[in-house]
Amino acid sequence: MARPVDLWLLLLAALAASQLTLMARSGPGPGTFTIAAALAWMAGGLLLYERAQAEGLPPTSPRLWLPGLLLLLWCLLVLSFATRLYDPLLHLLPLAALLGLALVAGVGPSGGLFWPLGLIGLIPPAQLFTFALLPTHFLAGLTAQVATFLLWLGGQSASAEGILILLPGRTLEIGPGCTAVISMGLCLAAVLVFALLFPVHRLRLNLALAAAALVFAFLVNALRVALLGFTLEEPGPSWWQQLRGFDFWHDGTGSHLFSLVAMTGTCALYLATLEWKLRRQRRGP
Repeated sequence: MARPVDLWLLLLAALAASQLTLMARSGPGPGTFTIAAALAWMAGGLLLYERAQAEGLPPTSPRLWLPGLLLLLWCLLVLSFATRLYDPLLHLLPLAALLGLALVAGVGPSGGLFWPLGLIGLIPPAQLFTFALLPTHFLAGLTAQVATFLLWLGGQSASAEGILILLPGRTLEIGPGCTAVISMGLCLAAVLVFALLFPVHRLRLNLALAAAALVFAFLVNALRVALLGFTLEEPGPSWWQQLRGFDFWHDGTGSHLFSLVAMTGTCALYLATLEWKLRRQRRGP
C-alpha cells in the first residue's frame, strides 16, 4: 500500500512533468525558462521528501488541506488553459503546487518547511524579473569589452564600440539576450537552493557565493560571445561544420551548454565551500 508521502510526490512529479512539457513546447519565450522551473520542482520535491523521511509530516486538518486543495485545483486549471489564455501563469505553477502540497500534508505557515518551499517556488517568476531588473545595456557594453579581449587573446583583430564588436568584414551586436542575464538568474537560483538544502548559516558567505556565481556566469557568457566571433561563416552539412555554425552557439544547443557550464561551476563552488567549512569544524577553533 502506498504511503501518503509517496502519493504527494507522485502528484508533484505529474504536475512538474506537465508544466515542463508545456513550457518546452510553447516556443522560445517560456521555453528558455524551463531549466529554472525544473530546478524549483526538484528542490521542492527533495525538501518535502527529506522532511517526511527525517521528521515525518504532521497530521493535516481542514483548516490547512482545504486551501491546499484549492491551490492544487488551480494548478490543474492553469495546465488546462494557460497556454491558450495567459502563458506567464505557468511560471507560478511550482509556487502554487509546492505550497498546496505542503498545506495538504499538514505543514502550515507556522512550520519551518512552508516558507523555504515558497522561496523555491518563486524561482521561475523571479527569473522573469531578473531579465527586467538587471542593467542589460551596461552588461552588453561590458560583455563586448571582455569578449573583445578574449578574441584578441585568440589572435583575432577586434575592437569594441559600445555594444558592438568590430571584426574584419563583420560586426557582432550584443543584445539583451546575449548578456548572461538568464545564466545569472539560474546561478542565483542554484545558490538559493543550496542555501536552503545545505545551509552554511552565514549570510556574508552566502552573499559572497552569490556574487561569485554572477561573475562566473558573466565570464562564461563572455567566452560564448567570443566564440561567436569565430563562427560567423555559414555551416556546412556535416556535424562538425554544424558545430562551427553561428546559430548553434547563438541560440541553439550550444548556448544552453554554456548556461549548464555556469550552473555546474556554481554548484561546484558551493560544494567546495561546504567541504571547506566541514574541515574547519573538524579541526576545531
